Amino acid sequence: MNLTKNEKRVLYGLIAYPEYNDCKLSEVLGIKHSTVTSIRHRMQKMEMFRDINVPLTQNIGCEMVAFTYTNFNIVFPLEERIALTSEAIEVFNEIFYSMGEVSKGFSISMSKDYTTISHINDIRTETFSRMNLLAEDHPVTVIFPFRISNVFRFLSYSDLLRLHLSIDTEDLPEPAPSDFTVGEPRELSKNERIVYYSLVHHPGMRDKSLGDLLPLSRHTVSNVRKRFETDGLIKHVRVPNIQKMGYNLLVFWHIKINPKKPMPAEAFHRLLTPHCISAISRKYEAVILSVYTDFETYRTDEANITRNLRSENYIVEPPVINVFDLTKTQIIKGIDFSPFVKDLVDPSFVPEE
Repeated sequence: MNLTKNEKRVLYGLIAYPEYNDCKLSEVLGIKHSTVTSIRHRMQKMEMFRDINVPLTQNIGCEMVAFTYTNFNIVFPLEERIALTSEAIEVFNEIFYSMGEVSKGFSISMSKDYTTISHINDIRTETFSRMNLLAEDHPVTVIFPFRISNVFRFLSYSDLLRLHLSIDTEDLPEPAPSDFTVGEPRELSKNERIVYYSLVHHPGMRDKSLGDLLPLSRHTVSNVRKRFETDGLIKHVRVPNIQKMGYNLLVFWHIKINPKKPMPAEAFHRLLTPHCISAISRKYEAVILSVYTDFETYRTDEANITRNLRSENYIVEPPVINVFDLTKTQIIKGIDFSPFVKDLVDPSFVPEE
């Protein structure tokens, strides 16, 4: 991927500061407004990124996020396995992302409560066992209740692009994180429920266009959206097309912390290399998702992270590490929060597709 200096800087800005309009991005990057707009349109046409409104649902009825990973019987072709399980498992709206290859897979879910996620896990285990899809062990689910967990990164690609594009960020502001801090419970009004679901379902749509779809004015949509952003109920992110950028590996880490030595937040921060795109922990467990262009780069990260964990005695057993070759995996469910959010907020009006 051959990009000019301006294209690299604008692409970084689009990912690092998705909340900025072209005018603000132009000011921050020191590039002409017209150039920023032209490059953004070109990047959109090339499908270099995807807009997503992440629902920060921890204060409106969502209790937890969960990661589930499974090792599969390689006798079954991937396509056959997906066909067998789609209607039984992927149908659950709590699952907002799922991917797999022949021997393994993982999914990420949000859930209102432990009972719901346990029910899904029981059906998953029963389905996989009945169809003889499991290699040996049951599917493993790692649950992170927001109230007792730390979300260090969530769909965060700014460090990755800074490294990949060799961007000097010394003169640039720090990108805003997705904040899953639990606060006071919030009850959404009728109009807020409509706008909340619509923003998640149509993340790239401007307020005027969204207002045309809804029984609400553009002014109302704009005010409600700004209130959601101010109150930390929604966060606009842009996810780059990492395969177009040459990334071929996605690595899933499940780390079990030494019960005699819980890891403080500052120590966990030291594990977060620029390749890490998502990371969440609670007292004795953590999950990290990282992406790499090649196996050698991954092995360097693995050695450094494992050495850090062992040297401080933070682990008593090796982390579970699943390496996915992105050229051989299938995205079973692309990132889509809208079905879960629809169930969660129950909007009285849903715009037609």
